[in-house]
Amino acid sequence: HDEVSQRGTEGGADRYNQGKPQWSLLDFPSLEPMVQAMMYGAEKYDRDNWKKGQDINSLWDCAQRHMVSFLAGNDYDRESRVHHIGHAMANMMMILYNIRNHPSLDNRFKGKCATLVKSADLPHPK
Repeated sequence: HDEVSQRGTEGGADRYNQGKPQWSLLDFPSLEPMVQAMMYGAEKYDRDNWKKGQDINSLWDCAQRHMVSFLAGNDYDRESRVHHIGHAMANMMMILYNIRNHPSLDNRFKGKCATLVKSADLPHPK
């Protein structure tokens, strides 16, 4: 067995949670705008339509449009009345889903730009 990550106290059970997701770190009310954006999409396009797959650049562009609107001082999308951050979060979730489930739709430019990003990911000086 894995090393016990949480010892039971006073006869309580031991837990083997090392390396497992710690869902308690999340603030679920902050995820609600993403859920609202997904509900809006389900109504507009059909439930689970997004699972059919979309290319990464289209999803990225959509997320960035919502982020730019938010940065310009607009909190809520005019059409859906859902928070722009919720829409951006939904698009980011869809990107991760597509990378895992539709790798052929990953159309990111991985050339010169990727080299620049790698050089920016160097460890921070101490």
